[in-house]
This record gives sequence, structure tokens and C-alpha cells, in this order.
Amino acid sequence: MTKHKIAIIGAGKLAHSLTSALIKSGYDVQIVISRKLSSAKSFAKIFSVPQYSNSIKKIPAEVDTFLLTVPDGEIKKVADSLSKLKKDFTNCIFIHFSGVENISALKSLKKKGCATGSLHIIRPFPSKNIVDIRNSPASVETEDKLAKLFLVQMCRKLKLKPHTISSDEKAFHHLA
Repeated sequence: MTKHKIAIIGAGKLAHSLTSALIKSGYDVQIVISRKLSSAKSFAKIFSVPQYSNSIKKIPAEVDTFLLTVPDGEIKKVADSLSKLKKDFTNCIFIHFSGVENISALKSLKKKGCATGSLHIIRPFPSKNIVDIRNSPASVETEDKLAKLFLVQMCRKLKLKPHTISSDEKAFHHLA
């Protein structure tokens, strides 16, 4: 399995629990990006993430996996900003974690040649206190083989219970 170099974009409630699980499972989280530099710095200190910033322009060139843990209404905006970076997105993976937004929110990145998908971990994240996500169901949505492989492997390593859904099912699935 390839060792992915990960950027976490968004330092909120979900990001805390997800990053804790990723690091415990041996994932290489390189940088955290947050709107507020103080939030990114605090997050980086908690999880011993080597770099932090409030600018996506600071993402190291070697990062190949981008986990967008921003609020639902910000996903498309962040994706559009990322797509404007002068970076070769070949073999890069972009995943968002919304239960409502489907992968079309990442279409500006898909047009750049990267793999896109979403993972909805079905459990509440009421605060920045770390919650154990093991054994939680997780909805995998992607049309891309590379993103699907990454998501399925990540779910296994994090001990999530993945199931696949289509983009058309996303909103109904979330409501249920």
C-alpha cells in the first residue's frame, strides 16, 4: 500500500476525531489548514502534525491526499480554491466528509485530473473532544477507482463499516 501524505483542511469537530484515528493507524498527516491560524496551530500541537497554516498555498508539494473536513457550505469554495493552485493533481485524492453534499462539490478538482470521493462517518461529532469512530458505519461515494481503493483501505484501517452509495442516493441517505 502506498504511504499517502495527507493534508487536513478544516480543524473542527470531525477533524479532531478523524485525525486522531488516522495517526493511531499510521497515516502520515503532513499539514493542517484552518481559516484561523491559531486553530491550525493548536490542532497541530495536539496531534504532532509537523506543519500548519491558514493558507492552502502552504500545502507541501509532496502532499497527495487532501481530506476536506470543512463545513458543508464551504466544500465547493475550498475545492475551487484548491483547483486554482499551480500543482499537478495527477494521482492526488480529494475526499470530503459531508453527509449531505455529494461529490459534485469537488468537480473543479476532478476536471484537474484528480480522484474525488466522499466519506460520511455516520455518528455525531458534538465537540472537538475525540470520539472513537471504530465500528461506525461509513458511506463511501465515488466514481473513481483510486479514490475508492483509498477509502476502502482507510475504512478497514480505521475499523469503520463501509458501504457504497451513489450520488443520487446521498441526500435521501442522510435524511434517513
